[in-house]
Order: sequence, then structure tokens, then C-alpha cells
Amino acid sequence: EERESLANIAIVVLDESLSQSIAGRPEQAQAIKSELETRLGGWTARETAERFSDYAATVFGALGDRVGFRPVLIAALVGGGIALLVMSVADGVPLLAMAAVLLGMSTAAASAMIFGLLATSVPSERRSATLNLVYLPLYAAGILGPVLGAGVAAATGVDGPFLLGSVVFFAGAAAI
Repeated sequence: EERESLANIAIVVLDESLSQSIAGRPEQAQAIKSELETRLGGWTARETAERFSDYAATVFGALGDRVGFRPVLIAALVGGGIALLVMSVADGVPLLAMAAVLLGMSTAAASAMIFGLLATSVPSERRSATLNLVYLPLYAAGILGPVLGAGVAAATGVDGPFLLGSVVFFAGAAAI
């Protein structure tokens, strides 16, 4: 049962490119990936993560409706910052995977709360422009993040991008 639980966590962490490069043995990596996917009904890692994210956003959306979007957004950003701190010191796949799940839940909750705040706090004539302002940094981060992260990792070590990311999450929580 514990092994199956680890497999369920690992499938979210394994990506196509990672599984093909495990220790230079693509055949063994593919066999491991196939075994993990079979345990989850044939879903790929990306599909599993998307379904988990959809579920988390729904749960946190309902929580935001009940207690307010700002408190849940702040908690989500703090949770993401903690997850990134844990990732920076993780000494094995299980801890890294658990931190990745926490980070995924936090980002799903943050996204749901941002849309909730947009719907309730921004006048209807400004919602479109405000939504564009929300998406602009997300798209920019998606484009520039890997390049900047590689530079930070080269200058500070592998834990550098995780630590920098946690600072960004905590700063966001403090700014709200």
C-alpha cells in the first residue's frame, strides 16, 4: 500500500522528458513510467496533474466563497512559499513529491482566488483590462522563468531558484 501511494505521487512528478533520461537508460525509464501510468488508469503525468489541479481549484473556490477570497489567496501564497522552501532542502523524491503536491495545490488555489477577486472586486467595465494585467506577468514568467531560473541556479546552485521563488510567494502574500 505504501509503495502504491508513492507510485501515485511519483506519477505526478515524472514528466516525459525526465522519464526518458533516468540514468541514461530510456528503456528502464519507460518501463517505470508505464507501470506508474497503469496504476492510475493510463493517465499521463500531465493529465494526472491537470485533474488534481482542477479538483483543488474547485475545493479552494468553494472555501473562498465561504471565508473570502483574500484570506485563502494569502494562505495559498504562504503555502506555495513553504513548498518551495521544502523543495530547496528536499533530500529525496518522496519529500520533493509532497512539496510539489503542496505547490500545485497552492497555485491552483491562488488561481481560483484571483478569478474570484476579479469577479467580485473589479467593476465590470474594467474586468477585461484587469484580467490582461493578471495574465501578462504569468505569460512573461512562463517565457522568462526557465532562462532566469537557469541563470540563478548557475550562480547560486540548484536550490537558488526554489529560494527565490519562495521569496516571491511570500512577498505576494505580504502585499495583499
